This record gives sequence, C-alpha cells and structure tokens, in this order.
Amino acid sequence: AGQASATMRLVHGRDLEAICGLAARGEDDWTLPRALGVLHKVCEAMAFAHEAGVVHRDLKPHNVMVGRFGEVYVMDWGLARVKDRADPHDLRVRTHRSDQTGSSSDTGSGDATTQVSDGEALYTMDGDVVGTPSYMAPEQARGEIAAVDERSDVYAVGAMLYRLLAGHSPYAAAGERPGGVVVLRRVVAGPPATIDAEARRAPAELVAICGKAMAREPADRYQSMLELAKDLRAFLEGRVVSAFEAGALAEARKWVHRNRGFAATLAAAVLALVLGLTGSLVFANRERESARVAEARRVEAAANAELAERRRQEADQSAVVAAQQARIAREVNE
Repeated sequence: AGQASATMRLVHGRDLEAICGLAARGEDDWTLPRALGVLHKVCEAMAFAHEAGVVHRDLKPHNVMVGRFGEVYVMDWGLARVKDRADPHDLRVRTHRSDQTGSSSDTGSGDATTQVSDGEALYTMDGDVVGTPSYMAPEQARGEIAAVDERSDVYAVGAMLYRLLAGHSPYAAAGERPGGVVVLRRVVAGPPATIDAEARRAPAELVAICGKAMAREPADRYQSMLELAKDLRAFLEGRVVSAFEAGALAEARKWVHRNRGFAATLAAAVLALVLGLTGSLVFANRERESARVAEARRVEAAANAELAERRRQEADQSAVVAAQQARIAREVNE
C-alpha cells in the first residue's frame, strides 16, 4: 500500500529575526516602518487562520519568512490546533525529550525547571523542541493549554514587535543569551522589562501597541489579530492608534500631521478669513459709532436751534411789551 506524504513550498528569503537586525542597522533598505509592514502582514495572515479556526501556538521571528519581493510567509505550523478537533499535541513544556528520567513535568508546577541547568533546551510533552519561550504567552508557559487561543498568538506578535523595537527578545537583556529554562522561569514569574525602558526612542504609539498585545491577561490584550493589525496600520498611516489615544481631538491632530501642506494652506485661509471678518466688524463698529455721533450732534443742533428760536420769540414779545409801555407813558405825560 502507498504511503501518504505532504510537500511544502521551498521559501527563499530572510526570517524576521534577520529583518529586525537589518532594520536596526538600516541595511538593505530596511527601516522600522518597512519591518512593521511585515508584522502587519503577519497579523493579516493569522487573522485569516484564526477565522478558519486555526491557532498557530508557535509564532516567533524564526517562523516568519520574507521573500525577495516582500512576500511574507508564516512558517512551521506543526504545533497548530484546529478548533472543534482533538488536539494532537501536548504543549506542556518539559526539559527532556524523554520523561524516563522521572524529572520531567509540565511547567505549571515548575518542578522540572529546578532540576536542570539553565542552558538546557525545552521540549513539549510530545518531544518537539520548543527552543526559547521568549515569544510564548504566559498561559502557555504555565502549562494552561486549555487557555491557549487566538489571543496567545496576539501575544506572540506583540513579543515580535518588542524584539523589533528593543533590539533583543523579551525576557533577555541586550547581549544576553539565556537558556530556555531561564527564560521559561522569567515568563512564568512576570512581565519582561517594559518596552519604553528598553527602547527609549520608540514611538509612544508603538510602545502602547506592544504593551497591549503583551498584556499578561488575555482579556487585556487585543481580542483579535484584526484589532492589532488595525492599530499597526493606523500607526503606519499616521492615524490614531486606539491603544494610545482616542477622541475627536486626537483624530484632528493626526489629520493635521498627515496633511501638513493642505492643513497649512487651510490654516492660512482660515486666518485670512478671521482677519477679514475681524476687520469688517471693526470697520462696521466704527461706522456705527460715527453714525451715532453724527446723529447725536444733529439732535443737539436741532435742540440748540429750537432754544434759539424760543429766545428770539421771547425777545420779540419783550420788545412789544416795552413799546406798549413807552406809548402808555407818553400818553400819560401829555
């Protein structure tokens, strides 16, 4: 009887670990935005897989390949799980490929990691090599396999963003190469050094994205790869990153940043309009004031004319009375 087999496409290119180094050094035209574009494509690929019910569970820079023409491949799906199907893998971590020594156990108890040297490799209970667990979500590192879901992959992408920004993987200092057991202990114990401390020049928006994606509790992370992809795309396009800020003011500020030339022209036009309106209002106020003063003077002149007319009439009457009195006096004297 024939034996079933599967073949996979041979991919030529560089893995994301190499890309991170190139972007840090600015070599081969690799920049931070270009490397972020790779992560964005990883998010889109994983969103597609998640929609189909597939969780990767082993995302890390070495499992992301970038081809000669910028094509991005997510590799090594050997530990993936399909929803609503029996899980063919036991992802609990141990320190020996075989448990015949009696010292192996899942990481939930932590017994295995206390009986081996710090540099010893890690394996799944099925015997698959785990390598460094720097990109492993805390729930997976603790052996809580039932809790591993799409948000565990979100954590892994956040950890890859950490690697890109900090220049080294999470749970390892710059230049340090700790063994798998050491890293596993650190993952279980608590969060890594904050990304803003490890990458002081990193944009605040990317720090916020990384922090949210790598939250210890799955409920505090992006709830889907599409949400993470949306924030990465927003940063690349100069729009508002939801993990960093939100609101109309933030939207307006980002719009101005994206459209500086048009915004400057618009601001100049608005300023000219405001100045024009202000000038018109000042001129209109002056005209109204001049009209008011002129009207007041007209009223005052009319009042003065009326007063002069009354005084003239009074003088005429006084003259008539004086003439009458003079006539009477003459008649009396005669």
